[in-house]
Amino acid sequence: MEKLLLLFILTIANFGFSQEIEVNEKNLSKKWVFSDIINDSTEEKKAETREMLEGMVLSFREDKTYTFDFIASREGTWKLNTERKIITVKESGKVKTNTWTVHSLTKDQFVASRNDSAQQIVFKAG
Repeated sequence: MEKLLLLFILTIANFGFSQEIEVNEKNLSKKWVFSDIINDSTEEKKAETREMLEGMVLSFREDKTYTFDFIASREGTWKLNTERKIITVKESGKVKTNTWTVHSLTKDQFVASRNDSAQQIVFKAG
């Protein structure tokens, strides 16, 4: 019973500190650092993926430029479809675009999936 009460208190406390905020350019414009993944893989595969993604940083700026640091640094422009909660990024000098679907956003956490991936990537504000 005590464990259930503690779990309830922690859940309520967490809810108060991590409320969803509106998905808009202003709230997305910051540096986001890889934190975790959400997918249906085994714990072993998740650990491998976490290790691979360690150090990934995604920075959106209010001037609609972005930097994606993962293995190599990429820069370009971004735009947000607020209705669909999709960020479209275009790397400088490239024609192809990529998308990030926003699943949740708080002031300290951003959860998104890249292109059509089922795997969600959790970023922490950095």
